[in-house]
Amino acid sequence: MAIENIKDLKLDEIEFPKPGDKSSLEEFYSKIDAKLQEHLNINLSTMKKSLTKYVEENASKISLNVPCLAPDNDYSKLLEDNDSIAEYLQKEGTKPDQYFLLNVAEDNKIKHLLKFQFYMPQINKGESLFGYVFVSKTGAIRHAFVQSED
Repeated sequence: MAIENIKDLKLDEIEFPKPGDKSSLEEFYSKIDAKLQEHLNINLSTMKKSLTKYVEENASKISLNVPCLAPDNDYSKLLEDNDSIAEYLQKEGTKPDQYFLLNVAEDNKIKHLLKFQFYMPQINKGESLFGYVFVSKTGAIRHAFVQSED
């Protein structure tokens, strides 16, 4: 299976969920999964697992670029030292259900790759840690990582 460009995935056919409607959100992700499976023989779960593996192996390294972290968006529990941040990432950043798809695009630099961007809403309101999975147009994961973008 392979695609020529991102339009071949037909993701634009999927209606966005209504804000706050959790069942619509689950249906939305299910439809995205079906399109990915149909055209690339890959799914979001596989991508999320690649992100969790990266965090498991690199939590200490990631923590060096995270100035602070509010677990579960509770700023009274703010973590500001690298060891605490790395420990939290090892515990929570290795759970696939913590990652939510934010964007899908063709990579600007390497045209034969699709870039899937994920966010983690339970950390700093989803505004600082992002996961990226680069997938070839034949459906192979080429690279996955998580980084801070404060």
